[in-house]
Amino acid sequence: MKELLIQIITLQIKVLQLKLKYHMEQTINSRRIYNTAKSLLYPQRDITPQDLTDDDVACAESVSQVLRMCGVRGISQLGIVSTIRMFEFLSSSEQFIKVETPLPGDVIISVTGTGNGKLSNGHCGITGVINIMNNHSDTGLWIASYTLEQWEKRYHDYGGMVSNFFRMI
Repeated sequence: MKELLIQIITLQIKVLQLKLKYHMEQTINSRRIYNTAKSLLYPQRDITPQDLTDDDVACAESVSQVLRMCGVRGISQLGIVSTIRMFEFLSSSEQFIKVETPLPGDVIISVTGTGNGKLSNGHCGITGVINIMNNHSDTGLWIASYTLEQWEKRYHDYGGMVSNFFRMI
């Protein structure tokens, strides 16, 4: 019994060490997400032409399609069509961990309905080296727009929403 307990504790320590490592380093999978998201920027295109949701609220649908392209399991072909559902998916998926500091290829999400009411919708995207890649609400095109600082000013400072970051392990 004592040996089994030692083995369990040893395994738990190894899991914690791996999670700590993933919190501090870009993973192969997050690098794949970054490269895929970046490759879709030029020429600019609508990466969700089936328009399951209106372009002005298609950020989660667009991000989910990028994740599907990168082999993320559990996303239907139709994708995820709200920041609320995207947050639930990322939070419960064993494929992602929540991190405090984003690196290129991480998903950033400020969830609709969680702020102070000044913004009617949240938003999500894929972090890049300088800009966040996301669906442009006016055109429906996949673009690199916000810097992290601009995102924080809009969604956190003005909208009262938390910026959540998820890294694929």
